[in-house]
Amino acid sequence: MQVIAQLGDQLIVSRRGEGSTIGITKVTSHDHNELAFAFEAAAQYDDAVLIEQLIVGRELTCAILGEGGAAEALPLIEIQAPDSNYDYHSKYFSDDTKYLCPAPVDADTAARVSQLCLHAYRALGARGWGRVDVMLRDDGAPFLLELNTSPA
Repeated sequence: MQVIAQLGDQLIVSRRGEGSTIGITKVTSHDHNELAFAFEAAAQYDDAVLIEQLIVGRELTCAILGEGGAAEALPLIEIQAPDSNYDYHSKYFSDDTKYLCPAPVDADTAARVSQLCLHAYRALGARGWGRVDVMLRDDGAPFLLELNTSPA
């Protein structure tokens, strides 16, 4: 399949809408059936299905308050879910998921990730409060996953 040739066999398949990891599947092999199943799972919730390279690393979230230049990032939180799988069950039903605040990252990394999150928040014109989800790879590279907003 062309998508596997372009992105590799470690993929994340998701829908454009919804929340709480509903309709999201990790694809971790060249198995075309696994990818087709993931596509169908996402398509149940939205006509637009996203297929992206899976980013593996530490899961962080950054809450932001305010608007424009006055927006302020709160301390980063690291999310540690069982088997590194922060899915619907881990979010709402498991007592095994840990939320570490402030996230145990060095000060330079925390500042860099917080600034990146603030930049994304401001660029999208968010206001009130929001939360930016980030994956931090082992090499220290941060990847923005999404901005969750709750406008004022």
